[in-house]
Formats: sequence, structure tokens, C-alpha cells
Amino acid sequence: MNIVFTISQLSGGGAERVVSLLSGCFVEKGNTVTIITFLDKERVYPLNEKVRLEELKCSSERFIGTISQIRALRKKIKNIRPDVIISFLPVVNMITLVADLGLNSKVIVSERNDPYQNPRKSSIRKMRDKFYRLADGYVFQTTDAKTYFEKKGIKGGVVIANPLNSHLPKPYRGTRRKAFVSAVRLEPQKNLNMLIDAFGKICNEYPEYTLEIYGEGSLREELDNKIKSMSLSDKIYLKGFSNNLYNDILDAYAFVMSSNYEGMSNSLLEALGMGIPVISTDHPIGGARMFIQDGKNGLLTKVGDSESMYQAIKKLIETPELIKKFTVNIDDFRKELSLTNIADQWIDYTRKIVAGEAK
Repeated sequence: MNIVFTISQLSGGGAERVVSLLSGCFVEKGNTVTIITFLDKERVYPLNEKVRLEELKCSSERFIGTISQIRALRKKIKNIRPDVIISFLPVVNMITLVADLGLNSKVIVSERNDPYQNPRKSSIRKMRDKFYRLADGYVFQTTDAKTYFEKKGIKGGVVIANPLNSHLPKPYRGTRRKAFVSAVRLEPQKNLNMLIDAFGKICNEYPEYTLEIYGEGSLREELDNKIKSMSLSDKIYLKGFSNNLYNDILDAYAFVMSSNYEGMSNSLLEALGMGIPVISTDHPIGGARMFIQDGKNGLLTKVGDSESMYQAIKKLIETPELIKKFTVNIDDFRKELSLTNIADQWIDYTRKIVAGEAK
């Protein structure tokens, strides 16, 4: 197959990581693969040397830029003549669908976040729901996301989870240090204010425990000021980006996610894959509950509820035997979400779309 991936950039992020991994798997199966990016930003993720990378160089003005992107992408589609285009993220998905109108390439759109919340503007979400009817296939991260679009009259598609990093370290089997960790962007969606409030109560009862938050974002200063105002600078640490995150968190007591909504969190999946006990909000659009059964292999809390989060953290501290219980079936989980297994699901579905055997 001649395959094109379209995405805004490859400078970081979950969708970008998946594109870089899948493109390599497709090309190693004998397919011709081109990635077309919309923004000229430094690439973070490595690419297979057989994968071609092309950029659209267009105006940065919103309306004019969108029109020029459609034209430039349409020109590339005509030149490359792919059997199928696999597009990632809502705005790029819509541009790709318009650019391909009247051409012979099949289009698969991949939805990566909570469709109720993303994009933020309701007008764009309404446009997305209409434009997606032009697609030939759909890949969702969760069953809840698939259900959302079915209610909008968009039938078909498959649910495929994100793959784990092939270089994920093996689970830590020693004594865990008394540190809870989180690895997220410091943005409102992640609701770190709630997590800090919950952990503030933990510090009063269990002062030997700390919280380490890895990542950067627009709320760093606000969160730093909050931690200082609560006199918790020696208990809660904003660690910034880490070039060695896996080793930094591998022996942590637990991984905590406090998001208001998510698609499929790579950091949560990787924590599970490394055998780190996980506490997560039961956020829409259902990514956490697809892999965490509350009390069996992790703990789920109410979204936006600091008391629920506090109780879950407290429960894990007071019931250390849960740590062993939560990490029993790690090998099966790693196999289920291995890059080979996930890539095979993508390749099988893509072939069916090209052959007209699936929707």
C-alpha cells in the first residue's frame, strides 16, 4: 500500500509519538509511507529512515493559512497518489478530508481526545462532526469515543489503544520509595490544582511522603505559587521535563493522574506497563477505565474531587499489600499493548478500508 500520514507536527505529544511508531511498522511491512506535517517545528521522535517526511509551508494567518494548507495538501495528494491517508487530530482531519474531495485516496481519521471537550470551541466540534461523515474509516482510542460519534450518525470504525514504548523498562521489584509521581503537561485539563489540594492533606498525616510532578506548561508559575502558599515546597516538587523519565519514576510508590478528561494517556499506560501502581480519575472519555478495574489493578477516583483523590492515596499508603496485587498481570498487559500487536491491528484495518471491506 501507498500510505500517507497527516499530522500538524512531530515536535512532541501522544499522537505524534504514535504516528512516528506506526509509520515505521507500516514501512517495514513493505508499504510506502510518507508523513506530511503542517507546521515547521523541530522533530522530537525518531523516524524509520525509509519513511519520507514532507512539510506544508503555508501562511500562518488562520483563514488564509487554512485555505493554503488545503491547496498545498491537495497538490501533494495528487503527486503521491496514496491508496489511503491516515489523519490525526480534529483540525488536520477536517483539512485532509476537504483536500481529498474528488480524489481516489481513502481517508481514515483518528480521534485522539475527548470529543465532548476537544476542540475547545463548540463551533469547531460541530464542524468536525459533519466533516467526519466524509471519511472512509475511523480509529478511536476508547469505546466511549466511538459511542459519541455513533450518536452523531457516524457508524463504523474500530477502537485501537496506543502502543507501549518498546524500550519500556521492566517492572521494579525492590522496595518502593515514598514518592507519588505524575507526568503531565501543566495545563488546566490535567487539574493539578486538585491533586495538590489532595496531597496537601496527605502531607499532614504522612509527612514522609512526597509528590513529584514531571512536565512543563502554562500553569507552572501558578502551581509553584500555590505550593509555596501551602508551605509544601519540601513535599511537592515541580520537576520539569526529564530526559530520563522512566528511570526517574520506576521505583515510585504510585503514579497519579488527576485529569478532567483524556483520550488515551500514554503516561498512564506506560506507568501500568512498568508495574507502577496507578491512581487515576475516572475521566471521560473512558481511557482509564478501559485498563483499570477499581480495586483490582489500580484505583479510580471521581473527576475534580480532591477528597476522592485524597482517600485513594491514603488507601494505598495504609494498604501496601495492594501494590503487589495491582502489578500481578503486567506481562499480559505489556503483550496486549506491544507495538507489534497494536501495529498489526492498524495494518489489518487499513487494508480492509483500502479493499472496501470495512468502514
